Amino acid sequence: MFSSYKFSIGCVQTVCKRYAGHSKWQNIRHTKAAKDGEKSRLYIKIGQQIKIAIQETGNADPTYNSKLSQAIDVARVNHVPSATIQSFINQAKNSSDKSKVLWIDLKGPRGCFVIIQTLTSNPKRTKDLITNIIKKHSLTVENNLRNQFTHKGIVVAKPNSNFKDIEELCVEHAIEIGAEDVKHEPEENVLKFICEPIYLKQVSDKLKEIGYEIEDADDHFLPNSTVSLDEVVMQDLSNAIDKIYTLPDVIKVYDNIE
Repeated sequence: MFSSYKFSIGCVQTVCKRYAGHSKWQNIRHTKAAKDGEKSRLYIKIGQQIKIAIQETGNADPTYNSKLSQAIDVARVNHVPSATIQSFINQAKNSSDKSKVLWIDLKGPRGCFVIIQTLTSNPKRTKDLITNIIKKHSLTVENNLRNQFTHKGIVVAKPNSNFKDIEELCVEHAIEIGAEDVKHEPEENVLKFICEPIYLKQVSDKLKEIGYEIEDADDHFLPNSTVSLDEVVMQDLSNAIDKIYTLPDVIKVYDNIE
């Protein structure tokens, strides 16, 4: 069982949310990611995020480009070497590629949604590739589904072994560092601290100062509500998402499945 705490000024309340737990869907996706070596694509995806930040603003200086600064922070938290980060920046500055961010929204059975972030120089080609994949599965292209999600930052942290009463302590720490929410996942011995994306580095740095080991920090689109699907449908959608992830233009995929 997991615990989730969401707080506002003067109160702390306990709530349960899909993205903190271990549902059948999350177990399917976790197993697939481990098997398929999804982590091996980390550098590629971070390089794409740095490129997006520079192309959207035209500025390669993180001091004056908050999106680039955030992308660099994510890279550092994920242990990307400084030389590699600088190489990504240089490549983006010198690139004549006119790739742009394209979001593709998909709707599936029983009100499930999948939103896909891509970086592409040929939107029609990218959309056609995704459409070709989903026609073999129970998904259709829709518009404006991102409003069914909320953009947040998530820092995944492992508590210090000396911490006692982590259920209560994590709430104190979350309030102290300015996080909005914290989820405890005792099965993996990690906590997920939720914040506004612009505060990812601040929250990550403060957690390290307190004594946490940072395992991951990135921005996500979290579903405003979730849907339940039977195992057959979940497996079909998981297979579709696996295929979508193999496309080089695809950066991130989010869904609202429990």
